[in-house]
Amino acid sequence: MTKFEDIEKGFARAGLPVMKRRSSMGFGLQAQRTFFCEIARPKGKPCFSIWPGSDDNRVQVLDADKDLRQIVLMVQENGGTFKIKEYDWKLRKQVERDVKVFPAKRRFLIGFDERDAFMAQLPADARITTVDAAHRSLYNPSLPKKGSAKVIRQGEWFFVPATPDELKLIDSYKMVIKKKTRIGEDRRGKPHTADEYLALGTSIRRVVDKISGRIREERTGPATMYARGAVRHADHAVIRLAKWHKVLRNTEDRSVNARWID
Repeated sequence: MTKFEDIEKGFARAGLPVMKRRSSMGFGLQAQRTFFCEIARPKGKPCFSIWPGSDDNRVQVLDADKDLRQIVLMVQENGGTFKIKEYDWKLRKQVERDVKVFPAKRRFLIGFDERDAFMAQLPADARITTVDAAHRSLYNPSLPKKGSAKVIRQGEWFFVPATPDELKLIDSYKMVIKKKTRIGEDRRGKPHTADEYLALGTSIRRVVDKISGRIREERTGPATMYARGAVRHADHAVIRLAKWHKVLRNTEDRSVNARWID
């Protein structure tokens, strides 16, 4: 069992504000037993708001960097099978049933980046124990060697100069270049907006939703993205790309229960 006081001490080592939520961020047994973290703003200032989940969850600060104001947080959820009572409308009475909560072990990089608070769930297969290792794990392997002067970062996005062949390809698609638009398809978080933006390599197909029966659009395959001009974000300094740059995202885990915040 993890005491919240121990979590507070770990956050304090990096100078990070933290508070315990009074209830889970969701409904049902799964939500009650699952760890959640979000950024709250009591009195207008960012503070990490945590629901530890089940009493037998283990929540531990593995490393704290006071200069960067960042920590690596490890969360181990034991899961198990639990009995709950609910009303069965067919039988018209309370019945008891089993609910299975799956075990999970996750790591997060939490803290401040430039102007505001952030949190990122680290790659699931990475056994990370330090802030420095967390940074390295988020570096996209398709980029030049970490530390290269060619690579520019803004939040979760990396920008690297387009190759001559890529510039020719971009020129052939110049009629569909978007202006002042959001980078990427993910609509969560605050937008990173580029003066000029081009996404290639995806196709859109119409499929019938199995539940609603409605027709919806579905993208196939990840896009290859390019940006030029000013790239803006509310929490980061503006970067200016005089030439076309290829855009790559970090390796952050955005799967189920990963409450990504930027």
